[in-house]
Amino acid sequence: MGMQREQWKTVIVVVGVTGGMYIGIKYILPLVLPFFCAFLVAYLLRPLVRNIHAHTKLNQGAVAGGLLLIILGVVGTALWFLGSTLVQQFCYFIEHYGFYAGKMELFLDQCCRSMSGVFGMEAGELESLFVTRMATIAENIERQFVPKLMANSWGYVRTIIEVAGVGIIIFVSIILLVNDFDKLKEKASHSIGYRHFVKILKRIFHMGGMFLKAQLIIMSVIAALCTVTFLLLKNPYALLLGVLIGFLDALPVLGTAVVLYPLAIVQAFQGRFLFAAVYAGLSVICNLTREFLEPKLIGEHLGLPAIMVLVTVYVGIRLFGVSGVITGPFGYLAGKEIVRELLQKGEGTS
Repeated sequence: MGMQREQWKTVIVVVGVTGGMYIGIKYILPLVLPFFCAFLVAYLLRPLVRNIHAHTKLNQGAVAGGLLLIILGVVGTALWFLGSTLVQQFCYFIEHYGFYAGKMELFLDQCCRSMSGVFGMEAGELESLFVTRMATIAENIERQFVPKLMANSWGYVRTIIEVAGVGIIIFVSIILLVNDFDKLKEKASHSIGYRHFVKILKRIFHMGGMFLKAQLIIMSVIAALCTVTFLLLKNPYALLLGVLIGFLDALPVLGTAVVLYPLAIVQAFQGRFLFAAVYAGLSVICNLTREFLEPKLIGEHLGLPAIMVLVTVYVGIRLFGVSGVITGPFGYLAGKEIVRELLQKGEGTS
């Protein structure tokens, strides 16, 4: 009887925490995310700020503001060079779109000639049918997507203003939190459940930080691997493709094959079999790299099997969209720690 009671208690706690995590991530997290980011940065900066304050006697808020400006300057400069290179490569692609369209038309001609016997149609008829379909798609995009894109120009400006405003709020919040960290901690320590909250929060920060670090390392390694390979192949879009593939690799189902295998197929039809083999081989190497690094960086340290990483990312994307790549695993880890703490607390009071 007692065993059944414990099992029902566990089920109720798990269901309650799961529902609470969904509501929290879906509706509450977007509201508190700026302040959560500010708290995290303030917590990380606090040891350095206190050290500088002890030697210079400067106001901790002023020290934090100065450090933030330096960090933003360094990171901003790096992002500027990276972003400018990406924009240049994208603009280069737009400028040479006609050339690539001609290449694509030639490629389609070769494909249609190869498939004409399979479908029992003349190559010209098959190509005409395909071109007509593509022209219809392009016309629909031009009629629907482009006008909406232009009509929403004010929406983009508003989004930029909102992002800048959130950035200012985070910046100011970091300074205030660093300056009053000890006072806030002292007041919070008298709250009910403070010890349990801090214990859960520390484990979530530790485990979530390791997960984010692992994902960034894997994405960076794969992006660097692809970028270097494209540079050796003298591809003018080396960085653009490398960053795109690195991002896609973090998404379940999609991965590197979405870009690399089509490139390999195009190269093979054009008779450039060495390039086709390199692209196909690069996709295999990227997959093996993730399979090797993921258990080392995530599974072994977090006690999270690789299949659970895939499941949580997939469920996260289904529930929360693209942000589910992060919020899915984060929600699972946070919910797991909350359930553990609640059950342990219940055992301690029973």
